Amino acid sequence: HLTAIAGFSKSVKISHQILEIIEKKTLESHIKPIALSLPGIDLQDFKMWKLYVYLATIVNLGLCGEQVKVKDGILVLNKNNFDQTISGNEYVFVKFYASWCVHSRNMASEYAKAAKEASKLQMPIKFAEVESKNKDLIKRNNVTRYPTLLLFRRNTPITYYGGDNRTCEAFISWLKDQARPAVKQLNTTEEAEALIENEDVIIGFFKNQSSTTFKKFVQIADHFATPTFTITDNEETFVRFNAMSSSIVGFLEGNLEGYFFKEELNLDNMEEFVNSLIYE
Repeated sequence: HLTAIAGFSKSVKISHQILEIIEKKTLESHIKPIALSLPGIDLQDFKMWKLYVYLATIVNLGLCGEQVKVKDGILVLNKNNFDQTISGNEYVFVKFYASWCVHSRNMASEYAKAAKEASKLQMPIKFAEVESKNKDLIKRNNVTRYPTLLLFRRNTPITYYGGDNRTCEAFISWLKDQARPAVKQLNTTEEAEALIENEDVIIGFFKNQSSTTFKKFVQIADHFATPTFTITDNEETFVRFNAMSSSIVGFLEGNLEGYFFKEELNLDNMEEFVNSLIYE
């Protein structure tokens, strides 16, 4: 019985359903299908089964942490719910703001409008906000000005690069581009050349896409809003760009002559490579 209770109590989603149903006093007719759908629970005794439900709910109340408040479709975050929100969602767009800041106040309506538009478009992105009084979160996220906008993509923060263009349309356009896998797969040489003709590109040439180096490359790529990070295992593409397995090559828009990354593969070195390639 205790094993079943422990397994049952791990489901935060189930516990919230339980709480809602208990409040409506429809426990027997609604909870039983939910409980019996969980693995390892086979309850013959109805009285014992109800005990499971109540105990699991009580246990889960202690595990779920603080419930996140929602205001105008925006999650209100603090030190008690920030980490669980970021880790529990693939994409979270967070506004760090100060109530006394004119720019924060001016942007508020556009940010709220973007949250509603993202929901309407069924984008897989949660909108959230952190007020300046949450000093520990401000410090942890290196916020030095207000407002600051960070997209947490698979737990990795990416700074909004729209500058002072803080409109609903600008937010949605940028987020559509960023809500994507860390790297794009290039299957042909023609596909690679076409992409390079239109934008700055980093290509990782990996014949073994389960290697440690490949996994590290993908993790590093998730830190960048631009340029577009890609991967290929296409032999013809290797030959076209004189690449070997595990080569990493940067290309400027419209220039098919690549620049080889020659340093140890880590985030600092890749940031330096990208900056020297694109911004210098």
